[in-house]
Amino acid sequence: MKLRFLAASLAATSVAFAGCSSSEKSDLDGQRATNLLSSNSREVADRLAAAAGFLRDSDLVRGLLPQGDCSGPSSGPVSPPSDDEWGSPEDECELDFDPAATSRELADWLASRVFTEGNIESEQGGVVVFRLRSSVVCDRHDDDCRDLLDRVAIRLRVTSSSGDALSIAILVDGSQPFTVRLDPRSVGVVADLGAIRSTFEAITGGDSAPVRGPARFGLSSDDDSGFPDISGKVELVLTSLAADRVELRASVLEAIDVRPHDADGAELHVDRAVPAFVATLDGGSKKLDLASSLGAVDLGGPLAALVSGEGDCYYDDEGGLICEEEETTTGLSGHLGIHLAGLEGATSLDLANGAEALRLTGFGLGNASSVVRLDGAPLFRLDLNPNSGRHFDLTATSDAGGTKIEVSPGFEMQLAIQLANVADQIEVPSWALDELLTVRLDGAAAPAVRLLHGSDEAPLPPLFPDDAFVATPMLEVLAGTLTLESRSLPSVSVAAGMCLYGDSDAPSVGRDDPAAPEAAEPHPFEAFTAGVCQ
Repeated sequence: MKLRFLAASLAATSVAFAGCSSSEKSDLDGQRATNLLSSNSREVADRLAAAAGFLRDSDLVRGLLPQGDCSGPSSGPVSPPSDDEWGSPEDECELDFDPAATSRELADWLASRVFTEGNIESEQGGVVVFRLRSSVVCDRHDDDCRDLLDRVAIRLRVTSSSGDALSIAILVDGSQPFTVRLDPRSVGVVADLGAIRSTFEAITGGDSAPVRGPARFGLSSDDDSGFPDISGKVELVLTSLAADRVELRASVLEAIDVRPHDADGAELHVDRAVPAFVATLDGGSKKLDLASSLGAVDLGGPLAALVSGEGDCYYDDEGGLICEEEETTTGLSGHLGIHLAGLEGATSLDLANGAEALRLTGFGLGNASSVVRLDGAPLFRLDLNPNSGRHFDLTATSDAGGTKIEVSPGFEMQLAIQLANVADQIEVPSWALDELLTVRLDGAAAPAVRLLHGSDEAPLPPLFPDDAFVATPMLEVLAGTLTLESRSLPSVSVAAGMCLYGDSDAPSVGRDDPAAPEAAEPHPFEAFTAGVCQ
């Protein structure tokens, strides 16, 4: 059992509780605690599955998640994969998106491996303590799991304050990273990030080596403790509103702060936000509603630390693992600061009557610019609808010709690029030294475009495009005008009834040509033209 499995297990243990009968006595003993925790985890799993099962029919959601061939017979409950199994081709079936099966398998695993008499350590005075024992929790051949649970004491301290209300403290070697509040229809989990830091120190023995690839966040192998100072509290509340309708509410109760131990680490700050996100899943009406009110987020640290990494890893066509070499950041200097002004708005995904509609209401990135700076000098500045309240509404629906997107009052994205401020350290395309890119859709009461089926290109141009663009209409303007503007090129204007094309004949410098200078890379708007729809 590696760190990801432990984190998944602790989180699952924290949220997989719900519902018990008010007619039962309030005195808590081991037998009653075991029965309640096991039955309640199954009940909340069934309610969550009933509420979320419709998402399996969403093309949008399924397109964001791995899919596999699960045609073979089921072999029963599946334990969470070990660290070495995550992401391997053999696990594609297990990673297939099935909310009902996943939640029920998790509930069965909790009932058989966690909330069992074999894990009861003590029961006295209405307090029941479960100790996760390797002989009960771990698979026979899972040596990592056995080593961890034999070395680190993980306990669940369960009490009943009144009636059916339960409190579960999750204790790891004396630290209390999670506290769960439970009543028959609601589960609240509070995570203490400072205690979670102590928990990971206990798990790893203070050695940062088991945590792979996080040097950019201060977890450097040169740091004696291996972990930055972390503070803050977050809360997750799951409430069953009906048999097939649930609400999930996430809050930042206390501002999150990450402070590195040395100059090579990165700092993070997230403003208090109560709530930050509220999601409602309604299985009966096949609808997902999500409201966001996240405050400002700031990330900063040395340029070399934030852009370094171990290289990307991926599987080739034959299932072999290919890892690119680690990026070289020798010589990079300066302090990089990233400021996200916020994330606001309501999102609704509606699958009623076999149709799929996505709606954004009041969406925006806070009431100020989001900026990336190096030693205080701007590199990037992003603004959404800066001239119309910094927010917009959007509706996306599918039809026979593609996906129709309608915005109100309009859409404008401005991206200022000033990479001249870092050109002394990295190679920068000449167009990116000082540029302002604007994508605007306006000129009608409800400007609209249709993303056309069969186009392999993204609806908006990438910042650093690849060599070739297929001359295929990417989108059709249905109402208003789509405009692409920059300081260095003539604007591209696509009127209603016209289409935006990617021009395969546009001049470009091949990225695969080792002799091609990076500074000659083409402008991102250079390959796009307006034309008659075909």
